[in-house]
Amino acid sequence: MTRNARSPSPNASPRARKSASRADRARPGRNPAESPIAWLFNRKDGDGNPLISEAQYNAGERLRADFWFAQMSPSVTQSWNLAATAGGGRRGAPGAGVDLADNVIAAGERVRRALAAVGPELSGVLIDVCCHLKGLEQVEKRAGWPQRSGKVVL
Repeated sequence: MTRNARSPSPNASPRARKSASRADRARPGRNPAESPIAWLFNRKDGDGNPLISEAQYNAGERLRADFWFAQMSPSVTQSWNLAATAGGGRRGAPGAGVDLADNVIAAGERVRRALAAVGPELSGVLIDVCCHLKGLEQVEKRAGWPQRSGKVVL
């Protein structure tokens, strides 16, 4: 039986075991089955190589993380978030809102730069597949492409 690399040794203090279990619970997991680029990375071509490289997979995951952190997904209802209101609400630590806003702005800028780098022809495909997690079949159908061409384009 193997142990998780983050789990403390059996001889660790109860405090160390408790903080390690808290850290494991606080970190959200990723479900690779929900990501079309994870599917492409796990599938092999005729030579046994992944359909996309590890660098391409990591870039797609970073794009998705920045897209969601920058809150760039379309909203269909009004935001009732206190951060969206002008004034009022609870006060946090000094400067905490400014740091969060800077991080959100930076994530949005990284997304815009990445999409500008691939150009308008491919940016829509990247947003659909990497950010909105649409399947390749759905993207191909919407674009009017032949079957199995989405892998080549992506």
